[in-house]
Amino acid sequence: MKKLISLMLALMLVFSLATVAMADSTVPSDPDDTSNWTSVARTEAITLYKVYEVTGAHGESMIIPQENLSFTVTPITTGAPSIDAGTVSWNSDYTAISGQTGKYKATLKLGIPAYTSVGVYQYKIAESPAIGNAQGVTYSTAEMQFSVLVTYDYTNKCLKSEVIPTTVSNDPNNSDTVSGSGSNNGKYKLDTFTNKYDLGHMSVTKQVSGNLGDQNVEFEMTVTLTSVKKVLSTITVADGNNSTGTTTSIEPTNWTVATDGTFTATANIKVSHDETVFLYNIPNGVTYSVAEAAKHGVGSDGFDPNSAADTGYTVTYTNQSGTIATSQTKEVTVNNEKKIEVDTGITLDSLPFILILAVCAGAVVLFVIKRRRSVDF
Repeated sequence: MKKLISLMLALMLVFSLATVAMADSTVPSDPDDTSNWTSVARTEAITLYKVYEVTGAHGESMIIPQENLSFTVTPITTGAPSIDAGTVSWNSDYTAISGQTGKYKATLKLGIPAYTSVGVYQYKIAESPAIGNAQGVTYSTAEMQFSVLVTYDYTNKCLKSEVIPTTVSNDPNNSDTVSGSGSNNGKYKLDTFTNKYDLGHMSVTKQVSGNLGDQNVEFEMTVTLTSVKKVLSTITVADGNNSTGTTTSIEPTNWTVATDGTFTATANIKVSHDETVFLYNIPNGVTYSVAEAAKHGVGSDGFDPNSAADTGYTVTYTNQSGTIATSQTKEVTVNNEKKIEVDTGITLDSLPFILILAVCAGAVVLFVIKRRRSVDF
């Protein structure tokens, strides 16, 4: 009896093990077929900051180059799907950074594509190589990396993608969080791309001298600016004492390109005695030259106060040409002198002096003779 019971128990154990083995070979490792699972394409999955740091600007308005900045995202992992890079628009995306003078930020949003297999996908991002055409700008050379982790989402029957930043820093407003989607929402951001924009200024002052110089007349002058790259921000032309000069601006559309590839723009100004006209926010490296209208030069018609061509002036310049430097003001002075020798009607050549000397000498001789005679008596 005991042997029979032992045999039956042994047979049951064998059949139980066989059943487990058969079940393990037929049940898949995943409860569902995941071959068609994919992730959902998303936007705002990762947020970067693009900052312009402006040095030497005049005025309170936002002064940044009028160019749209593009970025390139390059896959590091072989087979990683491409990511479309965002673009920062100069006229709508930038806002001033609170508490940081001369700094402006824009938010760059990238789109995360749909993934078809699990894994870790690495990328790097940088400003587009095509950027670099604005005068006075030092562009960011930063290259930053991030990863996308793709895993199974059994609850929603799909693949789940999660952005994992490699470089982490504070945003320009000293906040550690950014807006976005995904499980990392509000927990991270990649480092900041910073471009530097360096600006300077120049002034043109008029001085009128000489006994015939008219200190009430406006003298016409042309300021010519030349740049090897495009100037993509507004240059303000402002009258120093707000009386007789002109107040205009040089816009990015006012520049013309020459056959040698350089860019040129001009400002026509009118300046009277002791007046100064300023040109504000000129990019670093721009060259300038100042020339007065020819009608104020030395002419053959002499002084004619009723003439439209007010000639007879001798024009001299201080700092007539030069190069704009960051946070400096190049001071140009233009002096117009008009004078004439006044005829007093007295001839003052050598003969009158000789006659005067002769009279004096004769008076001395007469004085000596007279004195001797008085002594003899």
